[in-house]
Amino acid sequence: MSNKFVSVSNGMRIVFRRSGFEADILSVSHSGVARAIIETSHMGTPEPGEDEIGGKTFIVDPLEDPGVLELQVHYDPSNPPKRTDPEHAESIEITYRKPKGAQTPARLVGEGWLQEWGAEMNLGAKMTATMSVKFTGILSVVKAA
Repeated sequence: MSNKFVSVSNGMRIVFRRSGFEADILSVSHSGVARAIIETSHMGTPEPGEDEIGGKTFIVDPLEDPGVLELQVHYDPSNPPKRTDPEHAESIEITYRKPKGAQTPARLVGEGWLQEWGAEMNLGAKMTATMSVKFTGILSVVKAA
């Protein structure tokens, strides 16, 4: 059985180009990509007949909300996440582990803001930070090559 669609998430990294913050990612969850559904029904839209249901009509918005990343990263108190300038989105890049045989790793590249972050520092344990990153505009999926 082929495993060509299986990837292991070892070696992920996030970089904020404007502020210079970067960190190794321990876990990541993406809220997903969402599209609005716009109702197009009007006063002339026919009502359902006997043994029919529905009647309202819709279109899908061609623009998509690129979503939010929830991350857990290694925390370095000498290099905490930086406040994102509200007037200028950060250039954000997620780099994945390079697969065997590839020259370059896959990347997710876009713009967005650090929405919130917090740190966890327990005695005798690895220091971590949780971060929420809200993307804006277009995200580019760069395939490993």
